[in-house]
Amino acid sequence: MVDNVKLNSATSAYQQALTRGISGSGAENGDSVDFGNLVGNVLGDAVSAVKKGEVTGARSLLKQTGVDDLALAVSNAELTLKTVMAIRDRVINAYQDIIKMPI
Repeated sequence: MVDNVKLNSATSAYQQALTRGISGSGAENGDSVDFGNLVGNVLGDAVSAVKKGEVTGARSLLKQTGVDDLALAVSNAELTLKTVMAIRDRVINAYQDIIKMPI
């Protein structure tokens, strides 16, 4: 069940990023999506998710939030971090494949 939740969260995050990238660039007219803005938006969302987890952790230490909120925030931050690391690894692999191509 945990893998299914992670898969659903990753799929929904990807769909949101794709929608944001397409709607802001005019890609529906055949133009290309601005990859830099897309990556910047996704990384901004990742940073905010991790910060939210840190704030929830600090609030938990002050007994201002429950354990269930803390577990949810930490789980979301962990999922975000794993997603960013997976994307980073794919980008590095793609770069290495491009470097290996003959000119």
